[in-house]
Amino acid sequence: MAALFDSKFAVAVGKAPTLIHAPTGDNVVLSILLTDTFYGELPVNVWVEHSGGRLTQLAIGVRVPRGGSFDPLLGGKLSLAATDRVMASCPAEAGFSAVLSSYEEK
Repeated sequence: MAALFDSKFAVAVGKAPTLIHAPTGDNVVLSILLTDTFYGELPVNVWVEHSGGRLTQLAIGVRVPRGGSFDPLLGGKLSLAATDRVMASCPAEAGFSAVLSSYEEK
């Protein structure tokens, strides 16, 4: 089996739920770095949607100062199945940018 390390960049995390990561197989997320690109402090929400409608909240209303960054997985990691989706939202359009690093066995 080969391993694949991947980084994904998602811009325009805003009011509508934004897909940050959809693995193609079993996957381990190492980092989700969210940066406040808005002109002021904003709260951010990050969650995982599992098949069957179950949700796992990673961050709810965490306030990030202008230009600041937040990693909801700091010091940990997240195991995902192929049907899981990592999502984020905030109250301002294009309020955050997100960089996600993951590891997947192929």
